[in-house]
Amino acid sequence: MKRFVNALIATLIIGFFVSSAWAQTLNFAGHYPEEHPSTKLLRKAAAEVEKQTEGRVKLKIFPADQLGDYTLLFQDIMRGSVDMGQVNLPSEYDIRLESYSIPYIVKDYADIPKVFAYDSNFSQINKKILAEKNIEFFGFNVIGLIGLGSKIEPKEPFNPSVKKEVLIRVPPLKVYQLTAKSMNYRTTTVNWADIYSAMQTGVVDGWIGGTPDVNYLTFKDVQKYYIAYNNFVECNAFLMGKDVYARLGDDGPIIRDIFKATAAASFQMAQDQDNFYMKKMEEAGLKVIRPSADQAKTLSDYIHKNIWPKLYELYGKEIFDGLLKDLGEK
Repeated sequence: MKRFVNALIATLIIGFFVSSAWAQTLNFAGHYPEEHPSTKLLRKAAAEVEKQTEGRVKLKIFPADQLGDYTLLFQDIMRGSVDMGQVNLPSEYDIRLESYSIPYIVKDYADIPKVFAYDSNFSQINKKILAEKNIEFFGFNVIGLIGLGSKIEPKEPFNPSVKKEVLIRVPPLKVYQLTAKSMNYRTTTVNWADIYSAMQTGVVDGWIGGTPDVNYLTFKDVQKYYIAYNNFVECNAFLMGKDVYARLGDDGPIIRDIFKATAAASFQMAQDQDNFYMKKMEEAGLKVIRPSADQAKTLSDYIHKNIWPKLYELYGKEIFDGLLKDLGEK
């Protein structure tokens, strides 16, 4: 009997160490607060990872930049000190990683899957760039499309040849400055933290660089108009260190495919969120100005023709050729 009990204990101990050796908990760095829809998507993905790997892999989510800002996270994922993350791609390591900021990379929500799907030319170029940094790319997480908030209604907002007679704050990025000026806005730069007071005191009339939720939650009291240009995309990417991916063996592709699906789900989430907050703006008394399909195409075509060639040197012509193929324009 004693021999049997000892053998049973030994078996249980061996089983414990074997199962512990196979079970892995990966740290996942999230960007948004716990209540944000994007974090809720992460929670669903984490549950799916545990289910599909039969408990061999678990994700521990750290939302709200708890593990550091995006530049530090990118570096930590490269080095393997953080396993995975939802990360804004930093141009400090390669200017091409900023290419999601290309103006009119999409003109509307229907274009998002064409450009940001995992298998698109644009995504595969980014995957190749990230592989050079020792990082696996699992897909783009789209948050929303960007518009312009203003105290003054711009003149013919969707006609690039008409002077808008509005002074707007633009981010200190060449792509924003070129785009705003080409659309006939007067521009200046103001620190992000000072935009509200600058609009309040008349230093600027408006600003560009935010999705509808930011315009509503932060600026609804100082602006009267929101123009849904949809000329830039707010997004980040799901990333994993290559060494971590290799260590996971057959579970690596399982996790990759779960996040590919999570990224694809973000496309509809982005549209739903944008529409929700544009409706909230209207309920708060703001005028939301949306382009017709023809107006959106006219502006997109104009920017592709007049601004994109000026950015070839910045991002490389390969990216633009890939984008045109994704959009069916080449």
